[in-house]
Amino acid sequence: RRRCALQVNALGYRPWDGKLRSTLFRWLPIARIGAVSVVRRKIFWLFLLLGLLNFLFHFALIYFISQIEAEVKQHGARLPPFVRDATFTGTGKSYRDFIFLQGTVVMLFLGFAGSLLVGNDFRCRSVGFYLSKPIGKVHYFLGKLGAAAGLTALITLVPALALFFEYGAFTESVEYYLESQRIFWAIVGYGT
Repeated sequence: RRRCALQVNALGYRPWDGKLRSTLFRWLPIARIGAVSVVRRKIFWLFLLLGLLNFLFHFALIYFISQIEAEVKQHGARLPPFVRDATFTGTGKSYRDFIFLQGTVVMLFLGFAGSLLVGNDFRCRSVGFYLSKPIGKVHYFLGKLGAAAGLTALITLVPALALFFEYGAFTESVEYYLESQRIFWAIVGYGT
């Protein structure tokens, strides 16, 4: 019996010394491993770059329009309405349109991520490992869903919130943030 214990120790087995977590968080390691497996692929970075091109366009547009408005205000004039209305206006419709434009990249990305997150589990026959005790089907589903949602938020939610804060920063007052709380929560809900 002692010989078996020595062999197990020779393999590097160590007993768990860490803090035990609640059963509510069993899905978290599955989400973390899934997200890491997707992020390691070069094509993920291509999808992220494609998604961020639209964001960078809107980001620059907000900056340039605010600079032009500031210059025009110094001379006592107003920006023509067709210029203001044709650009990013900071309303809920603008953010909805931005996230809608990101939808094409998100659909392509989810097709790619789905094949890695779930397809590889079936192809490599690792579903049995995931569904072994104490992990259940719900934890597996929540973990894979969490990985996909977190990676999708990098393309939709995070850039939309950055545009919201940038637009508010160029209004030169805190009123935009106070008046647009509904827009903020709508961005969070729609992006999620």
